[in-house]
Amino acid sequence: MELPVRLIWKDPRGETKEATGVAQDISSSGIYFIGPDDLRLTPDIELELLTPHEITHRGDLRVRLHATAVRHERLEGTAAEGQPRLGVGARVDTPIGPSPTEKETSS
Repeated sequence: MELPVRLIWKDPRGETKEATGVAQDISSSGIYFIGPDDLRLTPDIELELLTPHEITHRGDLRVRLHATAVRHERLEGTAAEGQPRLGVGARVDTPIGPSPTEKETSS
């Protein structure tokens, strides 16, 4: 199963960066996802996973967590934006908790 994931990290200058990716393997202690090549420059990543209603049967559920990259692998091809793609294996350090859904933030 693949889930969309929002990725947030700081570049070497300390600027906050954001991108989307795809989570492919998730466990209680780790996650493997595909994101932009820029992620190889930092070990600390905040992720926001969207678990759709089809899985939860309770509406879309967004979960935020902090992870530390432990493995990178450059993948063949590029993303739709023309950026090189990077596979990242990361240890889940801290679940930050659920994020408000778009319905909750627009109310």
